[in-house]
Amino acid sequence: AAAGEPNLTDAEVRDLDAMVHANRVLWPEEEFVNLTTEVVYLEEDLAICASSLDVLFEFHLDQLSQGHFPVATMIIGKVRDLQAHLGADAAEKKQLLEANLKKLLGPKSLEAVASLLGTAAVVDWTALLGFFKLLGPMTLSMAAGLYEAQRDPDARAQILAFIEEMGAPDPGLIVRVANDSRPTLSLEIIRILTRLPEDRGIVHLSAFLMFKNRDLKLEVIHALGDRKDEMANKILMGFLNDPDEELRIQAAMKLNPTEEKSRIVHIIREASDPGFRKKSLKEKQAILSFLGRTRSAEALAFLTASLGRTTLFPSSRNLDMRLAAVAGLESMGTPEAGAALEEGTRLRGRKVREACAEALARAAQGEAPKVEGP
Repeated sequence: AAAGEPNLTDAEVRDLDAMVHANRVLWPEEEFVNLTTEVVYLEEDLAICASSLDVLFEFHLDQLSQGHFPVATMIIGKVRDLQAHLGADAAEKKQLLEANLKKLLGPKSLEAVASLLGTAAVVDWTALLGFFKLLGPMTLSMAAGLYEAQRDPDARAQILAFIEEMGAPDPGLIVRVANDSRPTLSLEIIRILTRLPEDRGIVHLSAFLMFKNRDLKLEVIHALGDRKDEMANKILMGFLNDPDEELRIQAAMKLNPTEEKSRIVHIIREASDPGFRKKSLKEKQAILSFLGRTRSAEALAFLTASLGRTTLFPSSRNLDMRLAAVAGLESMGTPEAGAALEEGTRLRGRKVREACAEALARAAQGEAPKVEGP
């Protein structure tokens, strides 16, 4: 062989010949579509044009039912090209083509695809998703169901990339296909929403407040905890009302302490409610530790008052509240909080005095605050 010429194997030569031949020969389906669109282009009788387009639409549905997605995609492209080539004097024919396009891109096409997918037919995912792109966001729900049902990682990757691309302009479209019955996809949607530029997806994570799946809600809480913006904190505040105690605790631990005064006062008011005393020690500690991290004057006053509050008769709930106040003051880490803990070593209640002394010792040694188990 001459210098610079590629050395192809016999198999590669045959593949190359086949590719060249394929590019020279029209599909029978393409010949039919070309003929039909040519009739529509040349025919002046609008009734004949309408009938021809109806035949093309039925052919389109038939191709979809057989899984011939490239042919269906080609039909839509040909109709669009024809519409673009018509002059201003063919307004009525353009209206016919517009109506035909709406049918080609409408729900009947999706129904034909659904019928195919209900069989054991082998699906060309690249071709199918290429066709879905033409149909637009209306295909997202079907794509979501396909993702959850698939076990092939390559197919899943393609479907997920399609969902992300289709929903990128409007993140609300993505979150609508997440639900408790699609846990695997919903987990991926959380990740998509958190990595969208300019935090455009964060507000849509609030939809997961209404979910039942605990793992999904935990994923949202941890994702929001990595952010320090107001919207993330608003959603985390919503999780403080979740029926699951552990979720409430996790949300409280992730709250951003640089909160506006009105929210801090709101949480203090909730912590002052008699119902709050029914919560576990661990949850009380999580909430009061958040208040401590705010380092606000309001939090200091509340925590100090809670620490000093005693009852005539022993009360486990009041004891838990006082121990939680110790955790809050320890997390505050200010001289004023230290003074309150120092005073606590002289208050009634052996466990409270010991807890205050231990908190002061940890602070002196630079150790992290202690949180009790459930």
